[in-house]
Amino acid sequence: MISITWSGHGAALQGVLQEPHVKNKLLIHAVGVMTLVSGLLILLSAGANAAIILGSATWSGNSRTYHLIAGGNLGTPAGISWSDAEAYAVTNLGGHLATVDSSQLDNWIWNTFGNAANRNLWIGLTDKDSEGQFKWIATGAAASYANWYTGEPNNFNNEDYVFILRSGFSGGNGPGEGKWNDAQVGWTEFFSAPMYAIAETVPEPTSLVLFGIGSAAMAFARRKRRPS
Repeated sequence: MISITWSGHGAALQGVLQEPHVKNKLLIHAVGVMTLVSGLLILLSAGANAAIILGSATWSGNSRTYHLIAGGNLGTPAGISWSDAEAYAVTNLGGHLATVDSSQLDNWIWNTFGNAANRNLWIGLTDKDSEGQFKWIATGAAASYANWYTGEPNNFNNEDYVFILRSGFSGGNGPGEGKWNDAQVGWTEFFSAPMYAIAETVPEPTSLVLFGIGSAAMAFARRKRRPS
């Protein structure tokens, strides 16, 4: 351990540093530096995932919020792989790629994020663990609902990840917009249309409780400040 002995000007400096107002200012500056560093780390983390959110909406059917994820940046969004989109959803949103377990939710996602747009949409369905056994990445539950394009899934060249086909798509088996197809994990485009992704987040009950407590406390403080 290093021992420092204060003497002369050093002793005077020690005395200044012990002044309450000086200590408070130093603490404020330290907190500011820590906040700046934390912000930079968050930006670096987001950059490493190379993904952005282009829009969000909440479905009234389950009160969950769905997010449209793309690669690139807001100025020039680009396609994103299934793995990068899932990593972004987990790390930055605390969620996963979407579990689409009903025709009602499927139609809502399509009309909200896919219809009239030249983009394919990754969802959270995969059979990466066992071929032909499609499960949702968020829960591990087997898919009880599906909306496959004719002839799919076909596992061509080991395709284990599912996306919704873009608006206006028509292939060898006819029109297929809004239908599901299987793909390789690293695809960022299909038929010259970018691969975007749909992630979902579920409100945390504890967060809602804390928000309610905080709101009540603020309201009480405002009432206390009112002149009588």
